[in-house]
Amino acid sequence: MKKALALSSLLFGLVFLAGCQQPTTNDNQPKLKIIWKSQAKGDYVADNRDPESVCKIVQTDNNMNNCNLLLSKSSADKTECADGMSVAGCFACKFECDK
Repeated sequence: MKKALALSSLLFGLVFLAGCQQPTTNDNQPKLKIIWKSQAKGDYVADNRDPESVCKIVQTDNNMNNCNLLLSKSSADKTECADGMSVAGCFACKFECDK
């Protein structure tokens, strides 16, 4: 009986120590989120602005200083126009931000 108790205690201790060796998650890592913003293009006039410069303005106007611009493009695809939709499409801007 003593052998069984000692063996089970040893086994429990090994399992416990093995669990302690697992990598821990670092709660101090910044948590990121993706934000889509857009600015409407002109409905009746050609809007030849550079998409990146438009997205930089969107970033500044929305106080998104803690965000990185991941994507900036001129889009006629209405599903990429997050806000400010127009007939001519939009400048689609994708940002990665600290939460």
